[in-house]
Amino acid sequence: MKKAYLFIHAILLTIALNAQTGLKFDGIDDYLNFAGASVFNITDSITVEAKVKISGDISDWMPIASNYEEDANQIYNGYWLGTDDIGYVTWFIGNGSVLQDGYYLYSNDSLNDGFWHHLSGVFNGDSAWLYIDGVLDTAAQLPSASMVSSTDFTIGTDFDGLFYNGTIDDVRIWQTARNSNNIFEYKDSCLVGNETKLVAHYNFEAGTGTLITTDLTSGNNNGTLTNMNASSSWVSGVNCFASTVGINSERIKNQTNIYPNPTQDIINIELKSMEDATIKVYNVLGELIHQLDNINKKTIQLELNGAVGLYLIKISSQGETQHFKLLKR
Repeated sequence: MKKAYLFIHAILLTIALNAQTGLKFDGIDDYLNFAGASVFNITDSITVEAKVKISGDISDWMPIASNYEEDANQIYNGYWLGTDDIGYVTWFIGNGSVLQDGYYLYSNDSLNDGFWHHLSGVFNGDSAWLYIDGVLDTAAQLPSASMVSSTDFTIGTDFDGLFYNGTIDDVRIWQTARNSNNIFEYKDSCLVGNETKLVAHYNFEAGTGTLITTDLTSGNNNGTLTNMNASSSWVSGVNCFASTVGINSERIKNQTNIYPNPTQDIINIELKSMEDATIKVYNVLGELIHQLDNINKKTIQLELNGAVGLYLIKISSQGETQHFKLLKR
């Protein structure tokens, strides 16, 4: 496990870069097997999260995480998160009553672009939501959905024998319907495994030399790399941030507005009734990329020329400090 730390003064910000490895799936027969663990058979509210990078060669539907099944009566049950045959993210919930039918939520854009993306499929019993990079993309009501499935949960394959081609990192299964604020706020955070309603978490940090991926929760539902290589299947993953520590200022938080967030390049930082403020912007590596001192203007505009991903903004004024997360898409 690799970690890098940046300390800003004595009590303020700690950036821990974690999750340096992920798993590469070949799209032919690679998958993770969880030996029929029952914890994945969630029948009410669920959130499935994963970070993925598609390899570019898409010839069929590609499952990321699934316990979907077609039962003996040709009824579709369970859940399925993956991409369709042209790279659009798909969150599927079985119908449970109509032959070979279910509910499909599709992303508005294809993610076959060679970049890392955070995906989140949410279901609360009668409605479903699909989030891309922490932002709500699609939502729908599901009047007769069926989550009851007798099929084993897998990563990288599904009931139909389809396989994922690309890299996967940081898979999380929650027995709750996470709201938009929680998804956006914690999608890039390093979890420890004891978070409320988190039933399985795989950060894929084992690295080369093992065919086991560890579940960080107390459930210990470890996965086995199947038809995969203990050396070459482990590849570079995506970083996560450890929690910000230190003293944060409610005054600065209430007097600051950062928009748009997410952004594509330009951000506006609106400071209300602040004097001699300092703004510092850090990228995912903990590198300082912008610093402005002695600010007394109401609005500051900055351009982010770096890569897509998460940035941290530190604003200080009159001896107080507050940290903000910013997503560049």
